[in-house]
Amino acid sequence: MSDNERRATVERYSSGERTNHWLIALGFVLAALSGLALFHPALFWLSNLFGGGPWTRILHPFVGLFMLIVFVPLAASVWGDNRMQAADWQWLRQLQDVVHNREERLPEVGRYNADRSSCSSPSPPACSGCCCPASSSGAPISRSISQSA
Repeated sequence: MSDNERRATVERYSSGERTNHWLIALGFVLAALSGLALFHPALFWLSNLFGGGPWTRILHPFVGLFMLIVFVPLAASVWGDNRMQAADWQWLRQLQDVVHNREERLPEVGRYNADRSSCSSPSPPACSGCCCPASSSGAPISRSISQSA
């Protein structure tokens, strides 16, 4: 890969962010399993994964606390990249081009496109205006690609 190609590439996630993501995912699985063990007697057998009922009850809140401690620095590090910018609003106005996979007509976006930026935007109208339709746009996109292939 040449230097020009490297400069044109946008790194989506660093290795630290990926590691952070997987730590949160692991914590989620552990919290879900321990929570299910505590939730219903039919699922109490899951507590054996944590050393029995008392250990499950002790560890469950600490897993949640671990997830919070790991998530907050990640959220803080990507906060600025998730703010809506002029190119994001243009991307939303051209949502029909997104659905029909006409990427050459779309504006250049930074780290995330408007679909990702608006879901964490502090502006509620932006989120309610595009998260649902833009997130579900994967189905029409994949359908149009498979029909043309």
